[in-house]
Amino acid sequence: MGGQKKSLERAQALVLVMVVLFILLLLATAVVTLAGGHRRNAAYQRDLVQAYYAADAGVERLLVKIREEPGWYAGLPFNLEQTVFAHVSYAGGEIQEVRVKKEEAVGPGTKIVITSVGTFHTARRTIVASVLVSGVSDLVRGISILPPVAQDLTISGNFSLIPDPGYKGDKKVLFVLNGSLTLSGSTEIRGDAYASGSITEQHDNIKGNTYPNHPGFPSFPSLDVEHYKSRALESYQYYQGDKTFGGKNETTSYSGIYFVEGNVEISGRYSGQAVIVARGKIEVTGDLKADNTASDMLVLISLGDVDIKNHEVDAVVVAKGRFSAQGNASLYGGVLAQGLDFPGQGGGRVTIACNPDLVVQNIPSEVAQGTSMSLKVESWKEQYPVL
Repeated sequence: MGGQKKSLERAQALVLVMVVLFILLLLATAVVTLAGGHRRNAAYQRDLVQAYYAADAGVERLLVKIREEPGWYAGLPFNLEQTVFAHVSYAGGEIQEVRVKKEEAVGPGTKIVITSVGTFHTARRTIVASVLVSGVSDLVRGISILPPVAQDLTISGNFSLIPDPGYKGDKKVLFVLNGSLTLSGSTEIRGDAYASGSITEQHDNIKGNTYPNHPGFPSFPSLDVEHYKSRALESYQYYQGDKTFGGKNETTSYSGIYFVEGNVEISGRYSGQAVIVARGKIEVTGDLKADNTASDMLVLISLGDVDIKNHEVDAVVVAKGRFSAQGNASLYGGVLAQGLDFPGQGGGRVTIACNPDLVVQNIPSEVAQGTSMSLKVESWKEQYPVL
């Protein structure tokens, strides 16, 4: 009996040991499984972060392309999404696809929506960014005054900003100011007015919409002077000192880029499309008229001031200094400057007439290649669910 009892106790102990070992095995398996799950989750979270970085890099790559290839950007169609980059390796992952869609924007510029998809192993992230792009062609659809620091501007004399009488399109003529704008007297703006500060009009001077305290204001483009100079040297259109172009009784044919180290005086009839760049000031000394206003265009770029007085001018003006129009002056084109000087009461009548479509279509491509584009990010967020 004693032997049977001991055998039973040993059997029970063995069963208990086996049960304990089985429980320990289950616990060990659970621990290993849990640890493996944590590792997989950690690896997947790492992959998600890497995929996000790849998507982020896709957006940045497209913004760089816009800055470096303004001609490509200008040729993008509106309201048609297209793929720009696809299957680009990035840090062990991939920029799977970057798409862009160009849209009309409220204000001085155009809007682009960028959708960038990044992958890393099985992880996938999508970023959607909305960016306001402003180049020269966006800023000369009327008058843009963009000092580096916001400044107040008062126009009290006889001044009109109007659509060109022959313009039949639907784009608005724009008056854009980095600062606060006050209009009085017989000043008239037949278009929309944008200001980074307040807008005050005393006699219903603005016939379009007003946008005071407008956000995301563009900056004055930087001018790549050396680019213009080297291009002018290549075509033997580089001049040291001052230079006079045209004359009252002749028609001058222009093309390409002209670079003048000093001041420029210009007048007369002209044909062709060209850019005239001066380190000094540019003065229009007589009427400056295009033979064919539908296709001929001069762009006058000054690192100083541009002055027009008592003359009719067909041109687009870009002045790093001030644009000054005095007497009975008329400009058919557009203006981008850092300062503005218009007459006070009794100082003549200044008229700026703009055809936005012709201005955008006829600006020589050399202008965009030598100027920067202003990019303002309006939103930059991840898309959920990930598509």
